[in-house]
Amino acid sequence: MGKFKQLLLTGAGVAAIAAAVPALGLAGKPIVSGPYPDTWCGVVEGTAVDTIVVDFSRDAGGTTVEHVRGTHVFTATATGKSIESSGAGVATATAIDNGDGTTTFVGTSAGLGLQFKIPNGPVLKDASGKPLVGQPELWP
Repeated sequence: MGKFKQLLLTGAGVAAIAAAVPALGLAGKPIVSGPYPDTWCGVVEGTAVDTIVVDFSRDAGGTTVEHVRGTHVFTATATGKSIESSGAGVATATAIDNGDGTTTFVGTSAGLGLQFKIPNGPVLKDASGKPLVGQPELWP
């Protein structure tokens, strides 16, 4: 599992902990990992930096709302050129006390497909002019 995906899972774990404590609202500082050695698609050698921002809150009714945004910047060693992939999503979770010492979490999630762009530049597009997008589970 890549470091980027590990950071996203860490953000999800923080939200699960928040669901188990009293009502609160937290706006996290960005979690930055890197630079670290990496490859793009297992072929191009380089380095990467990941930035994850997680903001979550819990209302009086017990519903936790989590907003996550992740950015992965890969820089090729041979050329010095970079590509940025990023995605964002929102998830809700409600903790239900089952009365037997266990808790059930019920939730929803939605998000934007992974997009690719030049850092501080345009979103990359395919030959037909449509933005290149991917699925979050395919994040490097």
